[in-house]
Order: sequence, then structure tokens, then C-alpha cells
Amino acid sequence: MEIKKGQKLKVRHSRKGIFNGIALKDFDATKDEFYPIVLDQDNPIIGEHGVKGELMPCRKGICRIELR
Repeated sequence: MEIKKGQKLKVRHSRKGIFNGIALKDFDATKDEFYPIVLDQDNPIIGEHGVKGELMPCRKGICRIELR
């Protein structure tokens, strides 16, 4: 799936749960190993702190993404 910069995404992370994000730059989710996604919400993960705009490490295989 081709993702364009600025697209809003729902990320299902196997370790960090489900959160909303925004694509930081264009990428192809079927070919690229890592996804450049920043948080689009505050405190998405129970027990951890996250701030809107913070880069979230997302990797193919442990994350599934879909368009919002």
C-alpha cells in the first residue's frame, strides 16, 4: 500500500497497542521495512508517555496500518 506524506493512519502495533498517526514522508508499506509515522494524539500507550508529533518506531511485521 502506497502511503503519502500527511495521510492520517491507524496503527495496530503488536507491542504498543493501537494509536493514530500521520505519515512523516511517502513510503510503501509492502516494500519498506520501517514506517516513518508520528503520533497524532497524546498519551496513546498505557504506561508510557507519548506526545503528539513524536516519532513512533513502526516496523513491518509488528505493525499493521490502515487509512483513517
